[in-house]
Amino acid sequence: MNDWLDKFHDDPREQRPHQPKRPRDPRNPRLPRWLDKFRDDQTPRETRPQPREQRPRDPRDPRIPRMPPGTTDARPQEILIFGGLMVASLLLGLMATAIAYPRLSQAMSGLEILLPEIVVILLIGGFVYLVAWLRQFWAVWILMAFCVVRFLLYVPTFLNIESVFVKMLTVCYFMLQAAAFWFVFTPAAKRWLKAKRP
Repeated sequence: MNDWLDKFHDDPREQRPHQPKRPRDPRNPRLPRWLDKFRDDQTPRETRPQPREQRPRDPRDPRIPRMPPGTTDARPQEILIFGGLMVASLLLGLMATAIAYPRLSQAMSGLEILLPEIVVILLIGGFVYLVAWLRQFWAVWILMAFCVVRFLLYVPTFLNIESVFVKMLTVCYFMLQAAAFWFVFTPAAKRWLKAKRP
């Protein structure tokens, strides 16, 4: 009836082919389908290439930059054991001196007995601080030389000690120091000491 109006249209009516409905966006199924035409990418979500899964890289891959060994700032357990053993040896030395003090006080004054112990505690404690906290590897060699010289000087007086308990404490004193030096020369401790501080 209204066919005569078709000539006034700019675009005559044509029978458009049937187009299948676009599937809903799986990300937001509540959106109406007519909003799909405003998307920049008209490719259905199902056919879009999915990003590749990030596979864990092989640590042996040469493209991965590796941190030089020993550059970590975390203090290894061997260094902590070294410091603990040195402190324990100093406590045993003080205990041995306190037990032998009545006999030693008959031959020398109290200052002559305590002053060497104070000097030893300050020297060993200072070098342990340089090694375990300031990461000074050269301090290990000086401390080891000091302990070896002190051991050689103490051997002649060891035979003159009457108390068996004091002898046992003295033996444990030097054994703890020897064990401390064993731990400080382990590979992990040496790498940490030789690494540059951040």
